[in-house]
Amino acid sequence: MLFSCCNLDVVQIAKINYTPKMSLITIKVKKIDFKEAEDNGFVHGRDLNSRVNNLPPSVLVELGEEKEYDYSDRDDPSIEYRLFKGCTIFYGYNDDDVDNEVYFAIKKMRTIRIHV
Repeated sequence: MLFSCCNLDVVQIAKINYTPKMSLITIKVKKIDFKEAEDNGFVHGRDLNSRVNNLPPSVLVELGEEKEYDYSDRDDPSIEYRLFKGCTIFYGYNDDDVDNEVYFAIKKMRTIRIHV
């Protein structure tokens, strides 16, 4: 419950209007994976946000649909990014775990950007 009050209308309105913000997940991949990445394909890489999220860094990503990436002022202009929406990320403790399909966690329907 969002509020500890008796006015249920306020609580219901707050719940209806609440939309959690999904963060962009940055995955570092090998050059060959970057070039060959395509809709509904797969890439191996490292989740650069994994430490913050208490997740292991090795990942296998089932890519969703590629979208045009809009660079922001905070992006390094010397790095090329590609954006995919609707991805599934499989987390493993190391590359062997990912290769053997031993996953620590799975995140579905995520937006990711990949770079070399």
